[in-house]
Amino acid sequence: MDNSAYIAKARIFAKKAHGSQTRASGKTYTSDHCLRVAIQVRRYGGDTECIVAAFLHDVVEDTPVTIEEIRRKFGDDVGNLVLALTDSNEITNLPIAQRKQKQAEHIRLCDSRVKLVKVCDQLDNVESIINDNPGWDAERCLDYANGAMSIVNECQDVIPLSLWNRFRSVHSQVLQLYSGTHTEP
Repeated sequence: MDNSAYIAKARIFAKKAHGSQTRASGKTYTSDHCLRVAIQVRRYGGDTECIVAAFLHDVVEDTPVTIEEIRRKFGDDVGNLVLALTDSNEITNLPIAQRKQKQAEHIRLCDSRVKLVKVCDQLDNVESIINDNPGWDAERCLDYANGAMSIVNECQDVIPLSLWNRFRSVHSQVLQLYSGTHTEP
């Protein structure tokens, strides 16, 4: 299978798995978030498996699909990437600030490919706070953006400087919008 067919297979699989799931903004999940994350991963140098993992990064966490199914359909490399990007059951229901802290602790131990996908995911999520109005109060928006910054800080040694700068800019916009300050966490 060529790379474009492999990526298309992942996009179709993610779309079917997420079904009619929507984000807090009401936008469909895979035609919006997963696609944007995959585009960013490609833009910032991710290989084919990283792009595939970007489409699948929330499938195990948010749908009945298992990591074993991902491995069978997309191989061990993608399965390992998706597993590293999937929150454990013990943190999925924690408050945002605590969940993001646990994600930051986890990502610190991951390889550069996982970090690239995670930062692109966080970038899209924080951009969505600005562009898509998730319906959250200011405190939740700030907790999310600051938690995402904690994750990105753990990845800055391996991500492109342009991605780091873009995330910092978006993070600053959230801080300005919801607290009137540019203070870093």
